Amino acid sequence: MTHLTIKIDEVTPEIQKTLDYLQTLSGVTITHDKKMKPAGTNAWTMAISEGAVSADTFFNDLNARIEKWSDTRA
Repeated sequence: MTHLTIKIDEVTPEIQKTLDYLQTLSGVTITHDKKMKPAGTNAWTMAISEGAVSADTFFNDLNARIEKWSDTRA
């Protein structure tokens, strides 16, 4: 099985016609990426919107855990 990813900026009538034709072929499945990001959105913004924590939050939590860990070892 071969997977192919194609980025289409704008679905023109010609592109739609091509997609419609490809869907008629046996063994071809076309899926649409539901997590398409809006134009101008960078990876960092996408990560935060999907639940990632900011670098500041991460390092504050990490430092607190390190301090807590060292206190229990003393």
